[in-house]
Amino acid sequence: MNAQKLLTNKLGLTFDTYKTGPYADMGLPTRALTPMEREKIQKGVEEVYDTFISHVAEGRHITKADVDSIGQGRVWSAVDAKKIGLVDMFGGLDDAVKLAAKKAGVDNYRIKELPEQKEPLQEFLEELKGESVSVMLPDYMKESLNTMRYIQHISQKDRIQMRLPFGIVTD
Repeated sequence: MNAQKLLTNKLGLTFDTYKTGPYADMGLPTRALTPMEREKIQKGVEEVYDTFISHVAEGRHITKADVDSIGQGRVWSAVDAKKIGLVDMFGGLDDAVKLAAKKAGVDNYRIKELPEQKEPLQEFLEELKGESVSVMLPDYMKESLNTMRYIQHISQKDRIQMRLPFGIVTD
């Protein structure tokens, strides 16, 4: 989506870009994709699809061509998928874990869900503790505290991030 004209003509927003690489701004709503970028995205989609149908073909013991002729990007209902041999049985995550344990010959196992959920009271008290700090601070220091919390929050992320040189505050 290229919303540059909308943002400029309707909202009066203009954008300057500084890139650290040739594709750093690929996919931003402030410009159209180049033909090369469209080609890269299409190639990525095709690679993911090829990997997917390869796994299905291997798991179902049929050819990739057969899987491709069945799939073609369509979504099958569970009932229809079972009829054409794409699934063996119906069930949820618990059923899948039990079946995997049975196939692995494991009788004694446990499941641990991550991330662990905090008890509601514990979470409330932690939030209250954080708020009490900001209540005791003078007004001129509250924005600094919010900035420090924001920096702490983003520094705990383990993914590539993009930051704008401004913040958006909504009430």
